[in-house]
Amino acid sequence: MDARGRLLLIDDQTGETARIIPSLRQRGYRIATASTVERAVRQVTRDRWDCLLVGPSPGGADPIDALRQLSTATDAPILLLAPGSSPELFDQATRTGAFAVLSTPTDPHALDLTLDRALEHVALRRELERLEEVVRSSGPFEGLLGTSPAMQRLYTVLERAAESSVPVLLTGESGTGKELVARALHQRGARSSGPFVPVNLAAIPDGLLESELFGHARGAFTDARSARRGLFSQANGGTLFLDEVGELSTALQPKLLRALQERTVRPVGGDHEIPFDARIVAATNQDVQHMVSQGTMRRDVYYRLAVIQVELPPLRARGGDVLVLAEHFLSD
Repeated sequence: MDARGRLLLIDDQTGETARIIPSLRQRGYRIATASTVERAVRQVTRDRWDCLLVGPSPGGADPIDALRQLSTATDAPILLLAPGSSPELFDQATRTGAFAVLSTPTDPHALDLTLDRALEHVALRRELERLEEVVRSSGPFEGLLGTSPAMQRLYTVLERAAESSVPVLLTGESGTGKELVARALHQRGARSSGPFVPVNLAAIPDGLLESELFGHARGAFTDARSARRGLFSQANGGTLFLDEVGELSTALQPKLLRALQERTVRPVGGDHEIPFDARIVAATNQDVQHMVSQGTMRRDVYYRLAVIQVELPPLRARGGDVLVLAEHFLSD
């Protein structure tokens, strides 16, 4: 924005407008003029203005008709300077597109305050446009928002991880978007045409989890009237996302380890190993190093899951991304 703002004044530049132009320039505004509405429309079409002022004599045109033409051609705020601004004129002008209506002769203080409000409106709208553009182009992974240094580093790691098919362990605090990242890895990877199968290990009781993960044979337990494929098999050709993997019991960890090592699963009550072909992405909000040292996570399971380990940054470490995320959620 040049100086305080760029103003386009539409009038015959006599009388009222001839009086206010020098004072506006003295207060730091850059001013151009157009003697007719048609010329003004051409100017706003090819250039960007911060505010338009329609004087009492806009090239012989009716002020309301001038407002109608200009508001169609530009989204800049338009101020109407009119002799004797009656309530009827104010209502008609604002419904036609005027940002404000000021009576002539114009009080310099009132004009200055109105221009300040108009320029604040412009600044807020342009900031919103900037944020919308940031949201559209904020990162190379669909669903992930942010341009902060922390997110840029994350994108670099994810770009490398997406090119591979080895297991990935996502760590970080709750609310850092682990499932979004897992989906992004799936969508950018070679298995994007296959299924993305998420499972929250903390939400399934231990007694059911083995069957849920590996499947079961018919008659394996009460009510097992038919065989069922487990999630490992359902994720064939795609990605299996093991959320809250830190909640997996020590009794099931050896079976998970075998599945990761052999790339096969044995359904509960089954006699044969069934091969699967799925990428494994796991996530936890717990300190996995502490879990390993305490024995609540087997070291060999950790190493199998964390071939690539990605720490997700909390929002407090992401600086200006707060505005990006706020704009995104408010626009939904």
